[in-house]
Amino acid sequence: MNSITNSPLQQITFQNQSFLLKRDDLLHKDFSGNKARKFYYYFQNDFPDIDTIISYGSNQSNAMYSLSVLAKLKGWRIYLLCRSYSLIFKRTSARKL
Repeated sequence: MNSITNSPLQQITFQNQSFLLKRDDLLHKDFSGNKARKFYYYFQNDFPDIDTIISYGSNQSNAMYSLSVLAKLKGWRIYLLCRSYSLIFKRTSARKL
């Protein structure tokens, strides 16, 4: 997991200007960008008293996916609570404005 701390650089040229892009999207197949940094601490340390984690977020959240991979690697149970957008729409459409 050491590659998680070193974002690869890519040199590109656009309109005759050279740029270096920090490619956080290429850090790791399951942990890219800010998720790599967010969960790095948990990779590097042991938590013997933790056996279950609970998280809440969107059903399309990359962070929820990364967290589930982390839980699998650590041997933790995980409960992901996801918001249902159809229920939110029904609730908000029933309100009087």
